[in-house]
Amino acid sequence: MTTRRELDALKANFAAERQALRGAEYRQLAALADERMALFGRLTGEGLDHPELTVLRREAARNTALADAAAAGIKDALQRLRTLKAAAGPIGSYGATGRSERIGTPAPSVRRKA
Repeated sequence: MTTRRELDALKANFAAERQALRGAEYRQLAALADERMALFGRLTGEGLDHPELTVLRREAARNTALADAAAAGIKDALQRLRTLKAAAGPIGSYGATGRSERIGTPAPSVRRKA
């Protein structure tokens, strides 16, 4: 039978996940997900009423929205870094003869000796 302690532990897990997402502490998310899966595994369905399930569903949806926003933010930041890196390198242009030329210094390359 599902106990109040298990339901409270699930709610606390969702709250900890929300805090980690808001604080950009993404390394904690895997452990919280593992803990939540173990808690869900212990739920039997007995003793759960509709309002309790609604609360858990709402918490999950809320955290999913936060995770989606965090992922979008990371994606945007990576794209911005790519744009800045491309702007710092040489640019393409055409010379007096109409041939394509690179203006600026080439990006540094790494040489490895065997």
